[in-house]
Amino acid sequence: RESSGNAPLPLSDGALRTSQINISATGQSVTVEDLVTKVTTTRNRSNFMVFFGDESSRFMLFIPEFCAQQLRNTLGDDLFLALEGKNVRVRGNVTAYGGRDARYADFQQIVIEQPDQITVLDPKRHSTPPSR
Repeated sequence: RESSGNAPLPLSDGALRTSQINISATGQSVTVEDLVTKVTTTRNRSNFMVFFGDESSRFMLFIPEFCAQQLRNTLGDDLFLALEGKNVRVRGNVTAYGGRDARYADFQQIVIEQPDQITVLDPKRHSTPPSR
């Protein structure tokens, strides 16, 4: 499942785009705001991986099963529908990808451990007011 047609919203103060996250950010606590383009599950279908932009950003979110269950309470049962094509704000520590999938070996990630680490942004609240 991939989404297209939407655009990232303007950044809030202090937030970064996923394209700005690189190896030097490892270990840092950051706020990231960007457009989710793809949500997948791991082979066992219990954990989720969330991607932004194209793969050149080399950044993803990892949502373990326990937190995916909690997120369903907040965002709804279908995490694909809740996140794909949406602008989100994510807060957390940047780590190197530690999973088994070699395709993502050089990715940086934020592991989501609490549902309040992810906020789906409302485009109406981030739009520029009309000029008078």
